[in-house]
Amino acid sequence: MAGVRRRDAELRRRTPPRSAQEFRTPEYSSEQKVSGGNRQLNWVVITIGSITVDKGAGAYGAAKAAVATWNIDLAAELGPEGITANIVSPGYIGDTEFFRDILTDERRDAMIESTSTKRAGTPEDIAAAVFFLASSGARQITGQVLAVNGGERTSR
Repeated sequence: MAGVRRRDAELRRRTPPRSAQEFRTPEYSSEQKVSGGNRQLNWVVITIGSITVDKGAGAYGAAKAAVATWNIDLAAELGPEGITANIVSPGYIGDTEFFRDILTDERRDAMIESTSTKRAGTPEDIAAAVFFLASSGARQITGQVLAVNGGERTSR
């Protein structure tokens, strides 16, 4: 387990501030044996991105784009250890402090109208995406950006 703890400390040093909540040193029970006897860790790295990466939003968008690029490298590096790394990228999420009541009614309506769902996202929408990526159902999903934006920005 000493190697795992050293790895945990290395991950903490390499993680940009505020890009991941916390890496925890796993207990032995959180490890699983896979074919070939290799030990795999049941860890995930989930970072919150932003739709602004695709929309051009100055320094904020550039910073979120840098995190997305970092995620690709992190997924490749940690994948062999069974650790996935993904980003949840929200669009407009109502009922949060992000916009701090600076949106006019017209701007808010326009943002909602630009979605396919014709509604603002909710914090629960983001939590559900994070929950999925942390679940065993997402063990083969890594290096991805999951857009939770009501279809405002689509991908292929």
